[in-house]
Amino acid sequence: MSDIAKESAQAAGADEKPYAFKNSDSTTTHSDFAHASQSWDASETSSNNASAEDSEASAKRVREVLGDAQEVLQRNYRAASDSADDFVHENPWKAITLAAVGGIIVGMLISR
Repeated sequence: MSDIAKESAQAAGADEKPYAFKNSDSTTTHSDFAHASQSWDASETSSNNASAEDSEASAKRVREVLGDAQEVLQRNYRAASDSADDFVHENPWKAITLAAVGGIIVGMLISR
């Protein structure tokens, strides 16, 4: 190992054991992390019943919100289609011209 690599390793604390992080008052080791992980898993399994009820409540709320969004989208779609239908009936040549120009633009983009 070169001198520069040794110096940077020492500066990074490579001389210490892996998983040994110094806190202000003690050193945390791998076993502390394992213990914390096990306690996290234990608390997670004990709260599965509560989280199942929370999940059901959340799913119900999501269905309500999506149902409301669907109604709004349907109203907006109907309003847009009605106004487009009225425009085409009142201005047939403008509608034909817009469709032709749109077709030309799409054709030019596709041909590139």
